[in-house]
This record gives sequence, structure tokens and C-alpha cells, in this order.
Amino acid sequence: MNPGRIKLLVVEDNPADRALYRIYLKHIAGLEIEEAALGSAALELCRSWGPDCVLLDFTLPDMNGLEFIDRLRAAAGKIPCAVVMLTGIADERVAVRAVNAGATDYVPKSENMESVLEHSIFNAIDKYRLASELEMNRAELARSEHLHRSLMKALPQLVWTADAACRISFGNRQWWDYLGIPSDAPGGFQWNTVLHIDDRERWWRNWRERQQSASPFDIEVRLRRAADQQYRWHLIRAVRLTDLPEVGPAEAGLPAGKEILGAEWLATCTDIEDQKRTEQAMAQRQKWDSIGLLAGGIAHDFNNLLVGILGGASYVSDSLPPSHPTQTILQNIVTSGERAAHLTRQLLAYAGKGAFFIQQVDLSAVAEQTCELIRSSVPNNVQLHIQTTPGLPKIETDSGQVQQVVMNLVLNAVESIPQSEGGAVFVRTFADAADSREPAVVLEVRDNGRGMDAETQSRIFDPFFTTKFTGRGLGLAAVQGILRSSGAAIDVSSSPGKGSVFRVRFRASGASSGAAPETTPAARHVPPNAAATILVVDDEPAVLKVCRTALERAGCSVLLAEDGPRALRFIEEKGDGIQLMLLDLGMPGMSGRQVLEKKPFLAARLAAAVAEILEASSADSANHAVS
Repeated sequence: MNPGRIKLLVVEDNPADRALYRIYLKHIAGLEIEEAALGSAALELCRSWGPDCVLLDFTLPDMNGLEFIDRLRAAAGKIPCAVVMLTGIADERVAVRAVNAGATDYVPKSENMESVLEHSIFNAIDKYRLASELEMNRAELARSEHLHRSLMKALPQLVWTADAACRISFGNRQWWDYLGIPSDAPGGFQWNTVLHIDDRERWWRNWRERQQSASPFDIEVRLRRAADQQYRWHLIRAVRLTDLPEVGPAEAGLPAGKEILGAEWLATCTDIEDQKRTEQAMAQRQKWDSIGLLAGGIAHDFNNLLVGILGGASYVSDSLPPSHPTQTILQNIVTSGERAAHLTRQLLAYAGKGAFFIQQVDLSAVAEQTCELIRSSVPNNVQLHIQTTPGLPKIETDSGQVQQVVMNLVLNAVESIPQSEGGAVFVRTFADAADSREPAVVLEVRDNGRGMDAETQSRIFDPFFTTKFTGRGLGLAAVQGILRSSGAAIDVSSSPGKGSVFRVRFRASGASSGAAPETTPAARHVPPNAAATILVVDDEPAVLKVCRTALERAGCSVLLAEDGPRALRFIEEKGDGIQLMLLDLGMPGMSGRQVLEKKPFLAARLAAAVAEILEASSADSANHAVS
């Protein structure tokens, strides 16, 4: 046996016994022996020398062995080494007392001590080291458990463990508090009571699939929060606590082919409700942008077609006597074209590209005027109440667009009231000073009609969405487009059977409606000039033809250019011979603005004419600039 370097302290008041022990142990390699005749001296050597084992006589001059062990423990906080008790008293009760006091082993003094002494010493050292390791492991386990519990309490996430059947075996405090279930009753937990009804089938399908594949469980579902009974989105991720598939059934002690059901899963739940709402808002904004881009493009092309239709119909109508039988047909064409132009304006409004004449607008006056205009369209079983606040701060916007907003909201409110029951629509204007940094003027339209559920509310601003028969146009989608362009906001609150409230919040300009109205400079009338040469620049052939026919009839000389480069060539050739240019801003290749940038002197010379004609132009030709 080669135990290595061993330090042995012999505590014995009999010198003959100490010498005898040395003889018994002298053959052991690496053994260092120190001796002490008194317990006090032995205690000092234990402190300064640090033996691996103490061979302790039960009876000492200054104390007995039990007292020695007690003082040794008190000095170091624990017994620092193995202790083998020696005594000549052959009493098992003494042995039991010694072991209970902390001795590692007990050896009676006898003639055959030599055969057992060495074994007792090394056995005691091994037992002491094993006991020390166990104590360290126990302390580490307790520390780890404490750390684990502290971590579970500190984590903001909801944490739980479950078996393969998804039965909860542990949950941290946050988990049970969130669900409102007592933590001491996990056996009564039922998943379907906390999962949203639309997520339950997906949850169980995914869980079963993960039991077969043993892959991590990752899912987004809605959990019911006990505090307000609301369902909130959570990201739930679970992994197996033991990686049994890598070990295999045989190594795991299970029969081959038997499903492993005992493995537990550790899961975390992270609240992602705000993230979900942000993603939905971004998706909605992207949808608005894409539809707005499409609507703007359609409106532009549609306007070009309407120029040809309305211009041609007006030209033929003017060419025929008023009593001609086709005048009625031509008037119907013009009326239909104007209705189409109104729809085009709605498309442009939704796209945020409508034509705006920004001025100081009295919201109360516009609301009153609009309600009076549409009062005849309100059924007799619906009462229209108007309550406006005089003297409100003015808003900077286009009065025609505000009128369209009021009209759409009021007519939608009227149509939400069942014809068989009747009801009322309330229109109100008031100032909102909740935010002193940005005071606002509010238009409120409230009804006591059918109301809407959450799903309907999420879609009311979608183009062509309707709860009535199809084909009703843009409606609230156009309203939202107008409000986005003017920097206003709209808020909706509704519930089934309790009506709806629409509130539009406009930024106040700071000017009171009681102040003297600002006068808009009247556009100067440009007298016709029969000898004028006019350059018409447009990429739409129908527009070119209509303009040429109308202008030549007025006696003007007309030059036609289908794109920017040809317009520039006309300008180079004719120079000052061109008195007026009708220029399309939106052309492929080279826009109207780029044409002006190529000829800055021309832009400066025609700036006054541009301003005059823009002021006098109608919304039907809003996609053209006149220079």
C-alpha cells in the first residue's frame, strides 16, 4: 500500500505506548508522525500542523477524548481531520459515545493492535475524506437549489416544467400569479382554461409533434391574464431537461421501442403583446402605403380618361343648339363623368395625394353647413342632432376635404341605425385642451345604431370594406386618407348593440374663429388672346386632342408635345413665341418639374401665370400644373 504523504498525530500520555505505535507504523512510506502527551498540546498541533488523522487516547491527564473532540470542533468550526479513538476500556458504550461525538473510528488497546492499527488509520482517513466530499456536495446542492429558486423568482418570464403529457410539475411565482391559480394546486391546472380558444388545437398539435421528434417546442399563443381576464400574446419555448434520445432506450434503462414518457420539459413564457401590436401596425401601414400608391396611380390614369370624356362631351354639347335631342344624353355623360371625378378625388384622398387648398377653417361652421346639406338624405326615423361650439380655434386645412369627412361619418352613422327601429345621430364640435402643448379641435359623430365588434373595427378603414351591400365605394378609407394628409387623427370606440363614436382630432392653428376672416386674393382674370400660341405637354393622347380642339375653337394656335424632350425642342424653336404652356407634372421619363428645371428662365417668366391658373383650376384637373 502506498498512501502517499500522510500526517499522523499521536495523542498519548504513555511514552511506551507512543513508542510502540511508531514501531507498528514505521514500515509505512510517506508517513509523518508527531506526538503529544496532553490534549492542549495536541489541539495546538492540530491548528498549526494540520494532521490528516489523530490517534487519540480516550484518557488524558488534562481532558478525556470526548472533551478533546468537542474543543477541536469548537476551535475549527468543525472536526478538521479523521479521529481514531484508542482506549483500554473494553466497553461498547464508550465506542458509541466516541463515534457520536465525532470520532471516525474506535480501536481498543490490545496485544493484536498491530494488525488493525494501520487499517483503522487509513480507513478513517478515507471515510473522513468521503464524508467531507459528501458534505461539500450537499452544501453545493443546497446552494444551487437556493440559486435556482432565487433565479426563478427574479426572472420576469413565466417559467414552468411539465411531463410529456404537458402536466405542470413546477411553476415559478410569476407563472401562478399571472394565471391566478394557487401554486400549491398544480394538479388541478388545465391548459384549455388559459389558452385562447383559437390557439388550443394548434397548441396540442405542436406539443404532440415535439413528443415524437424530441425537438424544442416553440410557439406563439394567447394566454389569459387573471388580473384583467384579457388574452395576451406569449412566446413559449420549451426544451427537454434530459437529452434521452442521444443515450438511447437501452442505456436509459427502457425496453427497445418503448416511448419515453418520463422526460420533463422546461419552458419559459415571454409576453410579446406589444411586439405583436407593433408588427400589426407596421403591416397595416405597409398595406395603406401600397394601396395608396396603387390608388394614386389609378386616379391619375382615370383623370386623364375623364379629361377626354368630359372635354369631348362638353365640346359636342356647346356645338349643338340647346334644344337638340342629344343634349339630354350629353348631360347624362357629363353628370356621370363628374361622379367618376368625385370617386377619383376619393382615391386621391385615400392615397394622401388629393388637391388641398389650405386655409383657416371654422370646423363648427363646416359641420353645420354639411349637416344641413345632407339632412334631406337622412331617413325620417333617424334624428340628426347638431351641437357645435362657437368661437373654436380655427384649423388649417381644406374646407372641402373637411366637408367630405363630415359627410362620410354622418352618413355611415345614419346607415348603422336599423330602419325598423330608428335612432339618433349626434354631431358635436368642441375644443380639447388635454394636451396643453398641442391644443386640438374635435369633431365627434355618435350614433345609437348596431355598433361593431373588434374584428369589424379592425377593418372599417380598409378600401371597399363594407357591412352593407357591396359597391359602396371608399367611404371611411377616403376619410382616413384625408386625415393622414392633413395631420389629423381619428379614434373609434364601439361595441355591438351600443352604437359607435368617431372622434376626429384636428390640430388647432391658434386663431379664434371670432377673428376677422382673412381674405383670399382674388385670382386675376387673364383675358383671352385669340392670337396666343399655347404649348400643351401631356403623355395622354386623349388630353392632347381635347385641349387642341377646345383651344383652336377659341382661336388659339396650339402646339402639342407628348413628352418633356419634345416640349423642350418646341421651346428652343419658338422661344418667346409661346405665350402659355399647359404642362403635365406627372409624365414618364421627364416630369413637368424637370422640364421647368431645364429652362429656369422660362419658369421665372411664367411663374405669375402658374400661380393664377393653379388658383382657378378645379379639383378635377388637380394632377396637372398650368404654366
